Amino acid sequence: MQGLSGLFRSLVWMVTMVSMSTMADGVPARVSDLTWMAGYWTGPFGEEVLEEHWMHPSEDTVIGSVRITKDGVTRLKEFIVIEQAGDSLLFRVSQFQPGMKSIHDEPPIMTLKEMGERRVVFESAGGFVFRTLGYSRPEEGRFVIDAELATGEQLQLELLPR
Repeated sequence: MQGLSGLFRSLVWMVTMVSMSTMADGVPARVSDLTWMAGYWTGPFGEEVLEEHWMHPSEDTVIGSVRITKDGVTRLKEFIVIEQAGDSLLFRVSQFQPGMKSIHDEPPIMTLKEMGERRVVFESAGGFVFRTLGYSRPEEGRFVIDAELATGEQLQLELLPR
């Protein structure tokens, strides 16, 4: 019987460790936690202008649209959906060149990496221009985008209300 008792304790320990590991991997969050993102934001993006419009969370999604322009020409359009996925969030984006030509066969998906007070960070599993992509509102009237490109290059953009 001693062998079965030891086996049972080992099994309980393994199940507990796997459960804790799974909980640590998933960052708990609700779509409603992202109300601070809502607004119309704009700012410089190199020689281009970046505009982001984020709708208020509704039901299980937050929707954003992005436009990048230069010299009166729209260079890139994006449609972003942040959606509830169990107890966490998924970030999906469709990107379009002029003429609504999709850049990707399938929309890239990013998973939630961090969630804090007026801050959210997503990470890619690969195959996307961004390794991580974060949004924050460190103070009223400022919307900050922090990104790490797949190349390792860091990027920070500050947008203001429009």
